[in-house]
Amino acid sequence: MFHAAELLFLFGTSHPILGNSSNAPELGLAMRGYWSSFAASGDPGGELAWPEWSEATDPYLHFATPSDVETGYLDAKCDFWDTLFDTVAR
Repeated sequence: MFHAAELLFLFGTSHPILGNSSNAPELGLAMRGYWSSFAASGDPGGELAWPEWSEATDPYLHFATPSDVETGYLDAKCDFWDTLFDTVAR
């Protein structure tokens, strides 16, 4: 995926660059629901509870159809950058 790709879903548009986007309307509706609820109340609400982040479990909401809660987003890549930062920041 690429930067700002979520905007295609949020605005209900589709583009071949996304590949099979037959679920785009459903995904866009869910994303708009989370975003607008968060903007209005500070709580994203939604059908699937957005997990509270913790360093120990590193949970995140994976937007897909169906969406689900996963852990450890890009752990290996992030661990590399964490190591590099620790080396440079000393």
